[in-house]
Amino acid sequence: MFVCCCSEDQQAVEVPILQLGSALEGKDGPCQRQSPDPSKELALRFVKTPKTDSVGLAVDFYDGEKLHISDVGLGLADDYNKACDPKQQVRVGDYVICVNGISGHAGEMLKSMKSEKEVELVIRRPLEWTVKLERDAANGLGMKLGWSIQSRSCVIIALSEGPVTAWNAHHPHEAIRLNDRIIRVNDQPGRCTELLAHMQRSSTCELTLSRPAPL
Repeated sequence: MFVCCCSEDQQAVEVPILQLGSALEGKDGPCQRQSPDPSKELALRFVKTPKTDSVGLAVDFYDGEKLHISDVGLGLADDYNKACDPKQQVRVGDYVICVNGISGHAGEMLKSMKSEKEVELVIRRPLEWTVKLERDAANGLGMKLGWSIQSRSCVIIALSEGPVTAWNAHHPHEAIRLNDRIIRVNDQPGRCTELLAHMQRSSTCELTLSRPAPL
């Protein structure tokens, strides 16, 4: 479930840019959405043209609920990044949590982002933290992972008795949950296959996890 929303033939055009926290102005007035915390959330509109007909975000939607940005390629998002304050850029690792008013259904969100001329996105910054787990000879790390072959993270899809549940018991404020993403292993990023290889080789695993930051 890895999709790139980039088109092959694209040129730079002027991109409508909204400041963080501003309402999304629609044809009938502003949408009822403002970023409650501009450091954690962006509300943006992109308008496609014949020359630039893609938002240009490669996304992973394995968890079925949101889109995890794995690359910012040629397209409207890249044009926006070049023109805006670096603090307001769309970044790899961000989460798209709403597309044209659709949230919680990643497939429909992606469909809307690819098919609609005007695309309104709500993008949430990630919350990242690190946990250190000692592999259990009987239970491994105590979690089941899912991934797409080209993804740059592994999604936690099940937990069982073992190091993860022990960590959660002792660190409730940094507990590992279903649908959290592992984005680095022993401080090494990579494709999902590389992350898995790091985990399999290590008796002690330092995992960097990600989820959408709370507001």
